[in-house]
Amino acid sequence: MFGWRNQLRQFLLNELRQADGGQVTSREMAGKIIVIDGQDPLDKKLLCHMVKRVGKGFQSLCKHGVVIGERDQLGLMRWSLSRAK
Repeated sequence: MFGWRNQLRQFLLNELRQADGGQVTSREMAGKIIVIDGQDPLDKKLLCHMVKRVGKGFQSLCKHGVVIGERDQLGLMRWSLSRAK
């Protein structure tokens, strides 16, 4: 899944638009991708890899001003759509 260029970023944007409260964490999105892809959501190595990949996707969107990231009280990055876009 998400082998094509920009496919992951497009998925992340779509999920942000549909998110309750308008915020998601990289870990939430990584877990969702793993389940959609039919893989084991309890595989910690896979989850760690996917969290890094999702985080990079969000960072790319952040550089373009499409999303903003803020740390919550637990230190997790919470991503939301930028108000400018």
